[in-house]
Amino acid sequence: MTTDMDDTTRSDENDIKSQQIITEWNNNQGVIRPLFIPESTQFTIPAMRKNVAKTVRLSDINCKYKKLIFSALYTAFYIIYFTDREAISNRVIYRRTVVSFIEYLNERTITKNNRTRIFKDYEEFRVKKMGVKPQSTGLKSIRKFIYFSIAYEPFSNLLSAEQYKYLGVLNKTKAAPSEKQESYTLTDWFSFHSWLRRDDIGIGNELFNRLASPKALSLSLRITAEVALYSIQQAKYALIEFFKENNITTHQILIPMPAPKKADFSAEEFKDKRKRWLCYIYPHITEQLAYLQKTYKKSPCQNKYLGIAFEIILHSWCKSNSIGDSLARFHKEQYVERFIVDKDKRNTDRFSITESWLFSHQFLYAISEYAHSEKKGILPVCKAEHLLFQWLMAYQSVQPSDIAKLKLSDFNFLKRRNGIITHISSSYFKGRSQATHYLKDIKANSTMGKAVLSFINDNTANRKIDLGALTTSYNDGGMTTYQQGLLAPLISLLATSTINLDINHALQKHNTTSVFIEAFNLIIRSGVDYEKYRVDQSRKSSTTTEASREKWQERCETYCNKNIFGLSAIKNSAIHARSDSFSPTMMQNYNSHSNETEQKNYRTEASLQWLNSCGRVTRAVMQDMYINVFSPSKAQIQSYNSEFTQAAELINSHKTDLLNRIKTITGQKSGRVDELGFIESNKVHHTELADVILLVDAPETVMKFYHYEAEVSKKYKSLASKSPEFLLFTVLPMAEYVSTLLHEKKFSMESMKKGKALYLKYAAHLPPHFTSHLGM
Repeated sequence: MTTDMDDTTRSDENDIKSQQIITEWNNNQGVIRPLFIPESTQFTIPAMRKNVAKTVRLSDINCKYKKLIFSALYTAFYIIYFTDREAISNRVIYRRTVVSFIEYLNERTITKNNRTRIFKDYEEFRVKKMGVKPQSTGLKSIRKFIYFSIAYEPFSNLLSAEQYKYLGVLNKTKAAPSEKQESYTLTDWFSFHSWLRRDDIGIGNELFNRLASPKALSLSLRITAEVALYSIQQAKYALIEFFKENNITTHQILIPMPAPKKADFSAEEFKDKRKRWLCYIYPHITEQLAYLQKTYKKSPCQNKYLGIAFEIILHSWCKSNSIGDSLARFHKEQYVERFIVDKDKRNTDRFSITESWLFSHQFLYAISEYAHSEKKGILPVCKAEHLLFQWLMAYQSVQPSDIAKLKLSDFNFLKRRNGIITHISSSYFKGRSQATHYLKDIKANSTMGKAVLSFINDNTANRKIDLGALTTSYNDGGMTTYQQGLLAPLISLLATSTINLDINHALQKHNTTSVFIEAFNLIIRSGVDYEKYRVDQSRKSSTTTEASREKWQERCETYCNKNIFGLSAIKNSAIHARSDSFSPTMMQNYNSHSNETEQKNYRTEASLQWLNSCGRVTRAVMQDMYINVFSPSKAQIQSYNSEFTQAAELINSHKTDLLNRIKTITGQKSGRVDELGFIESNKVHHTELADVILLVDAPETVMKFYHYEAEVSKKYKSLASKSPEFLLFTVLPMAEYVSTLLHEKKFSMESMKKGKALYLKYAAHLPPHFTSHLGM
């Protein structure tokens, strides 16, 4: 390969030829292998799964360094896609890493002085400008692709000694060391969307504060998931009875003809077949829904869950902008017609023609087949049920990589003498640690127990058939925040339908909030991820990729993550929520890791920050016990520090949870106030969140707080000897809480000033605390 290959005319001819060959390859895969043209300055990465074809271009064909790098990456592309030299898995990695690197290469100026630093500069750009970790920059993959090209003789034989040496130097670019892996939680994922704090476009500051509490967020997710799974299951059972009662068989529930695939036809043929298919599919869906709705109106077996089943069908079959109108028409017993009038007063198609994770056409066909089969086997289970079950298992702290391996034999069912199941227990072999892991028992009569048991029964024909794994992972690109994505109908269903009423009732019962589903639904409904923002910007102007990325969060009000949180985030949050009850001396550890891992990775000083989190009262208590209670050996010091850290996290966890729920009020005219100024019952406050703690902003409350602090400082030694558990689990968390409210100015200035004066005046006459625990 020589530098006089830079002739523009020849380059253009090669590009056109290359594009024609790749087009032929896409249309006739397996018939011909395209020619290898290393002089190309553009090529097209074929469509794959949910990704459309992507054309990659070199804009500066006059820079010999850029041209050589691009040619090497083209060669790697040719090797990966059109030969069998390397694993097919490289295709996904190639698309993910090389496209962004070429965009950077086009914007970069390469000189003789910086030519050997191009890969290192790209790594630095990705870390500093794009905010990725060193191990996620893609540098190692790009180096691997350069190696592929150097080792490919049809390419290496064209290189001069200087060019070969240059690529060799680039290939030896040392990648930055990986950053220490931190546990990623639900709080981390949701808190990225700081706009949720706003009242106009978000969930409001009060509800947003619940996202900071692992306990509040995890509990909200668990209750949402268990009620949703149970409701979908009951709706499925009601639909089966509905099909039986009305003799609805597979003759009435027909699977639509599949859409034509672009790869199977020429461009003109595909266009014609697509047009014909659209003329078929919309009337087909309309007729199917009209038949079901007509039968439902006449059916004597209408009930709550059958109504929910039709709500699920509408969420599955309708576009997001027509669900509201479709539900309204259904509840008014009006037929759901094909067209809906949009905001521009034009008739548009109401129905979605994409796959659904809920009650799709294929799922209803399977249900009707099951309803009329003589020999009952495994009950059809939709993808939404699988996902919700996986969320619940992650909440139970099952290692994410092991959830898809769970089998019927991993579960045990404790029964009474009459055969009724009372508890579900589970122990499975954890692949990563090569040890058996035990899950916390689930009560069979709880909502989670009913949902989990039904899921197991449906997948195993009432525990009679064990076909292996109970659930499967979905890697088909559906786990995104796209409003038109596969996950969106499920989240919309949980946020707006009758199921949402059941979820809210359960949340109220557990004194927690709907923060999970409200925040999640808003992110999907209003969020704009970076890719969507970049496409919108490119339509408006010629802004570069780098500038768009830097301005994305600044200019976009509702920026959001493209991919949703993973199962590991749920598991980590659940573990953090339960960390206040963890002790290395527990007989059974229900976390998905060993006690040593808990101490090493979940209880580091960086994550606990106990020195800053624990206030002066707690530190004074602990320090005094350390110095005066015993003379420790080195081993005892280590043991004490470990327990101190654990106690400190427990205290701080309680304090944080309380602070996230606190709300000070003035002018309170009803309700009983306790000895510290808290309103004991908030039943009169129908507008407040279920878990809110109301505190009266008054001088008397401030006076009581100062008195409580003084009482703790004076009596903690006696409490430690006579009632240590009360001191650790009640007194110290409250002392931390009281101290924070006082010193972070949570009260008005007037209340603080007058309250301090009242305390100084009446301190000697205020009633003592802790008398019952001190035997006084």
